[in-house]
Order: sequence, then C-alpha cells, then structure tokens
Amino acid sequence: MARRRAPSDSGTQKGRDTVDSILVAAEDVLITVGCAGFTARAVAGRADIAPGNLTYHFRTLDELQRALIASVLRRYLHRWEAFSKGHDRATRSATSVGGVLEWLIGDAVDPRTTRLFRELWAMALRSKAAAASMDDFYSQGVNAAAGVLHQLFPHLTNDAALDLAYLMAVVSEGSIVLFGTLPASGRRVRALRALATAAVESLAARPSARASRARRPSTTGRAGRTGKRLTPGP
Repeated sequence: MARRRAPSDSGTQKGRDTVDSILVAAEDVLITVGCAGFTARAVAGRADIAPGNLTYHFRTLDELQRALIASVLRRYLHRWEAFSKGHDRATRSATSVGGVLEWLIGDAVDPRTTRLFRELWAMALRSKAAAASMDDFYSQGVNAAAGVLHQLFPHLTNDAALDLAYLMAVVSEGSIVLFGTLPASGRRVRALRALATAAVESLAARPSARASRARRPSTTGRAGRTGKRLTPGP
C-alpha cells in the first residue's frame, strides 16, 4: 500500500490561511446579516471560496460557530495577556483598574462589538454547541480578568478577585445592552466608568478581600457559568 504523503509546509500554511479567512468572513457575516443569515453558503461567499472548500475545514455549522467563538476568545485573551504583563501595548498605558475598565466599557459600546455579541447571544439560544462555547468564553475571560486583578492587588483572595472580575463583567455586558445603540451616551458612559473604577478599587481595599496566603486565580480553569462577557475587541 502506498504511503500517504505528509502535507508540505506550504500546504499547511495555505490551509491555515484559508481557515483564518473563513473565520474573518464568519464574523463579518454575523455582524452584517445576523444570526438568522449565518449560513455556510453566506460565509463561503464572503470568504470568496466554494461551499465545498468551507465544509472541508468545517463539516457542520456547529463546528464553524464553535471555531468563530474560539477565535474571538483568542483575540480577547491576547489583550488580557497584555494587561497581565503590566503594560497594555494597544493603549501604551500601564495597567490599572481605570485602564482595564476604559478598555472594557469603551469596546462594549463600539458598534461592531455591540452587534457581534448580541448576535452571539442569539446564536447561543439556538445552538447548544454555541451556548457551551460561550459559557467557556465567559469562564476564561473572567479567570483572565481575575488574574490581572490579583496582580494589581496581590492581597486579594481567589474568591475576592473572581467576585470583582464578575462585577466588571456585569458592567461590560450591561454597557452593551444599555449604551450599545443609544445615541449621545458618552457622558453616561464616562460616568459609569468612573463609578465602576472607584467601586472596584474600594472593594479591593476591604479587609474581607485580604488573606495572608492568597493564591493567584487560575487563568485556565472554568470559573462557573455566567451570562456576562469579559472580553471586548482588540
């Protein structure tokens, strides 16, 4: 029997490039036509490939949806990693509670983010696979945020860091709902950011948030289910 040829490096890279272009197209389709119009044919057309080429990489729509959510998650975790290193290169500012919330809330009210996540929520209501992926998305986002908070406030217990991370998630997701499509909401958004920053800093300073042997929260485990997003756009 003839041996199957291993794919060449150039062929592997071409496949990765195709997958990347499919995921970019999938996000664009979801944003522009919504969950109801998110079909394999629509994504293939946006990626300028044949439908058969798309199904070669993603056999089902569930697979494509999961891959899209994972792609969005990777982008946001990369941003959290920048914060965890003590410097956010995108804004060229040292990490602080105010800087993190400026990013979270600012992105939440961005029109593209607002549309993307409203459609992801709708997708999760229709697909159990997408719902599970979104649960994992939020869990990893909250854990990443808790890790950054633990670096900002080393005295925090694991539970205190996670509680504050969930609070920031509520602020972020609530901003999408309340301000994502509301015109002339800039003053309200700035006021919310200032209040949220003061609240997190004050709560982090409480004696109940302290422990003599606090450990940094895991950034890989699941933090439990939440309906709140913690990861805005790049």
